[in-house]
Amino acid sequence: MGAETRQCMSEDQDVPKQPPNEIATAKTGQQDSTISRSETKPTNMEVHHHPNVEKKYFKEYFLEFIMIFLAVTMGFFAAWIVLLIRLQPYI
Repeated sequence: MGAETRQCMSEDQDVPKQPPNEIATAKTGQQDSTISRSETKPTNMEVHHHPNVEKKYFKEYFLEFIMIFLAVTMGFFAAWIVLLIRLQPYI
């Protein structure tokens, strides 16, 4: 805020007038060429395979639910206790 001045170019000032085709080749440094499917050879690409994982039983899902439920519930009670302690002088 102050003595700084911004110098902005107008849209027409110092902008090279090139068709979009030439701009793309200027950025990549390559000539535009079309490659047919017959010219390209398929490459062997690496494929991500999922490991064989043991099936989870209902009991494991239930225990995970209980642990998450208890963690959230205990967090709620802890926040409530902190709030009660901080508001104790005002009650």
